[in-house]
Amino acid sequence: MSYIRSIAYTDSDVQVFANNVQIALVRSITENVKTRMYPLKAFGELQPLSVIPGGRSYEIVLTREESADGVDFTLLDEFDLNLKKSAGVIVYSNCRLESTEIVRKAGEPLIEKLRFTAEGRKEVPVWTTTT
Repeated sequence: MSYIRSIAYTDSDVQVFANNVQIALVRSITENVKTRMYPLKAFGELQPLSVIPGGRSYEIVLTREESADGVDFTLLDEFDLNLKKSAGVIVYSNCRLESTEIVRKAGEPLIEKLRFTAEGRKEVPVWTTTT
């Protein structure tokens, strides 16, 4: 049994960096968090007594316009992906490119949908000082 939670970022103030290099023209970002759940059953019982969460896996989907100054993810193996927002930074560690989907409509720029997996996720808030 597993539990999946999705978060979509489409704010104009979100900046995306891979190994401290900004990715060009990101249109949207979607995060899927999958948590594996393990039921605990007592001997002779049909229904579980409790459910404990297991490990988490992260999937990040970036939609961007293809450009010459964009990052080529096929050359990267394990990298960090940073989402910089006004409220803080989300850092995904040990990312790997899983798949690339390219869509082209007549009269529009080439759109890439990049799907990554990450081993870890950390959220760092922005600290504001008042004087």
